[in-house]
Amino acid sequence: MSVILLEGFGVEDVNGYYTSDGTVNGYPVYIKDQDHFIVYKTVNGPISDKPAYYITKIVQTGLSVPISVYCYKAHTTSVYDAEWQSLRPEFSNENTIGDIDGLSSSSESSSSSESSSSSS
Repeated sequence: MSVILLEGFGVEDVNGYYTSDGTVNGYPVYIKDQDHFIVYKTVNGPISDKPAYYITKIVQTGLSVPISVYCYKAHTTSVYDAEWQSLRPEFSNENTIGDIDGLSSSSESSSSSESSSSSS
């Protein structure tokens, strides 16, 4: 299990610690909480016909079905070397693209990273 840190993105609530949680289409999925995740898609409808990683948040609406909002995308197979592109500047009023830092690559390391980050 690995932990990554997103920081400096204009859509501020996507910033934070994400933990790898399985795979989709053969690539790691990273989850922050029940409403924020990073997923690799081979095709994503009208947004892209090319494979890409997406930083996504779930928006709860008055409707019975939550909506997935794709905030950023990167045409890459690795979140570490990604050149992220904002997909929602008209909603967030921000075009700021942040950084992703790999913090650990094993469950032992991620436990110590999480506990040290929560104590600061």
